[in-house]
Amino acid sequence: MLLSIVIPVFDAQRYVVRLLDSILTAGYDPSLVEIVLIDDGSNDASVDRIVGWMRTHDDVVARLVRQDNGGVSRARNNGLDHAEGEYVWFVDADDMLPQGVLTFLYRLLEDGHDFVSGGFVPVAEDDGMIWRGGYSILDRSRRLPRNVWCYVVRRRMLLDRSIRFDEGLAFGEDLLWTWQVSHSSDDFLCVSTIYGYRNAAGSLMKVDSQEKLVLGARSMVLLAQRYMEQGDTEELRRRVRLCAQQCLIWCTSIDDRHLVTGLISRMKAVGVYPYSIMWFNLVPHTGFRQMIDEWISLLFPFEPYFWLVYNMRRRRR
Repeated sequence: MLLSIVIPVFDAQRYVVRLLDSILTAGYDPSLVEIVLIDDGSNDASVDRIVGWMRTHDDVVARLVRQDNGGVSRARNNGLDHAEGEYVWFVDADDMLPQGVLTFLYRLLEDGHDFVSGGFVPVAEDDGMIWRGGYSILDRSRRLPRNVWCYVVRRRMLLDRSIRFDEGLAFGEDLLWTWQVSHSSDDFLCVSTIYGYRNAAGSLMKVDSQEKLVLGARSMVLLAQRYMEQGDTEELRRRVRLCAQQCLIWCTSIDDRHLVTGLISRMKAVGVYPYSIMWFNLVPHTGFRQMIDEWISLLFPFEPYFWLVYNMRRRRR
């Protein structure tokens, strides 16, 4: 088997069949590709829809593995353990594969590279099919993406180097995993768009509940620690600073001041705070809201300034 497509599934009844249908139109070949679905304790009809789809497509090599709810990282690791393909591609259940992309990837994977990295296009809520033509190999000097679904990776490399998803991270596990993969081998290809990403409602970045803000802030501290464990390079130091900044940005929206004080104390204890001022972040390369956050947080390394911003935001709520 050349490729295992691993799909974590949690309450994805609205999308998962569309994803499975898109795999077929992507150039699915049962002699080359298996589909490994990991149900992460879904509460909706996801499993029923998957089982129904598998029954009507009995020529497809597909397996459904069920686990108690443990998060996307545990589901992906479980999928890796069950995968049998030479390569593995972690695909999210609410996304889609463009038409013909598997046909394009087959010949690249058969050349034996350690991984192939590609781009993505946004998928609208009602999209049932993505057509993308002109698949091509790009210059290797392009910046590698930070999204797990942009990588098709040799399974043996992941196993030999013990590259797994950190199940302690509720957010940011993609960032750590893709850094580890991209720094594990120089035998790779960069290619054009291979993926359709749907920005579904309910992600941590879109839900501002207090529980998720605290969870996200704590994950940023842990992610910063994980980066520090990888070594001491300028890129890693930059990522640590970005984690610290994101943690503090989320902290300004956390109502419980004691929790925020504890997070800052934790950052200090592990050597994440204070950090050097990130002037490079002021380049307008992101969305308007993110740009405003970066300007406001420029002086967050000065703790009195952070508390000034925190108190001002509390008064506006």
